Amino acid sequence: ALSNVRGIQAPDPDAINRCDTVNDLLLLLNQPAEPESTAQPTQRRIPRPFVSPLRRVLGAAQRALYERVLKTEVIGRANIPMNRQCIVISNHCSHLDMGLVKTALGSYGERLTALAARDYFFEGNEWQVAYFEQLTNLEPIDRKKGYAASLRQAREIVNQGKIVLIFPEGTRRADGVIAEFKPLVGQLSLSTNIDILPLHLEGTFEVLPKGGGIPQQRSLRVQIGQPIQLSLLRPHLERHRPSMQARIVTRIA
Repeated sequence: ALSNVRGIQAPDPDAINRCDTVNDLLLLLNQPAEPESTAQPTQRRIPRPFVSPLRRVLGAAQRALYERVLKTEVIGRANIPMNRQCIVISNHCSHLDMGLVKTALGSYGERLTALAARDYFFEGNEWQVAYFEQLTNLEPIDRKKGYAASLRQAREIVNQGKIVLIFPEGTRRADGVIAEFKPLVGQLSLSTNIDILPLHLEGTFEVLPKGGGIPQQRSLRVQIGQPIQLSLLRPHLERHRPSMQARIVTRIA
């Protein structure tokens, strides 16, 4: 609701949830917005003839890491809807997770686009930015602009027909325990009418936890669940208001 009020940049939902009183909310909304930087960062570009060969080499190295070194076991590949688009979700506690999801999904994963925080992956070192922009399938989401802007960006990417990966916890977990999901995944699914394909990753926290360095050899396990079909859920959601519908879908996910 706050996102639709003219002149207000709605804060992050987590910040709103920490408000106990109306006064807390007013103080939060009256905080001055951080000025956007007008300086243009230096951009590096990898020469075009090298991009495709580098992507192939990186893809082969990634598959070798998960299949041979880390000995990944995948259960439930029969649940992958190869003939249609889905929003893919999984738990998240390691930098290994994106590549693991892609590898576990096989040929379906080759078409995967992961939504990633702009301020983490696409700002800072210019060569790092060039790598993520040209050699990966990451799409930047500007989480500094608030929930409504993030949802709008995610919806635009889904509407392009892409198979999108979202980590609904919002960030890597430092304890390896699954946290409550953000409602964005439910609202994105409902607003685009795209089913959700859930995955559970096991072992990545032990191999490379948040803040970790070199991965240690250990078996990984991926369980691919059945798609959460909106056509089956919608008759049970009609009596709820839209915001609650999104929360229900997220809770099911």
